[in-house]
Amino acid sequence: MSLSKTFPAAASDQGGEVAPSNAKGVASREASREERLAQRLRENLRRRKAQARALSATEGASDAAPDDKGDGA
Repeated sequence: MSLSKTFPAAASDQGGEVAPSNAKGVASREASREERLAQRLRENLRRRKAQARALSATEGASDAAPDDKGDGA
């Protein structure tokens, strides 16, 4: 009798992910995934807002500067 028939290989040995044994584990893993994604979205939104504020501040400063052409275009 070979060992491979007696002890099947774990999913992690085959490069796969080990599945939780119950639905609660799946729900918990999904919730934590959603929490991580929500956190990343919030960080991305903060970063984009900061970039927009910085861009509008530099545009505002350039609008306030005197125009070389005199026609505003």
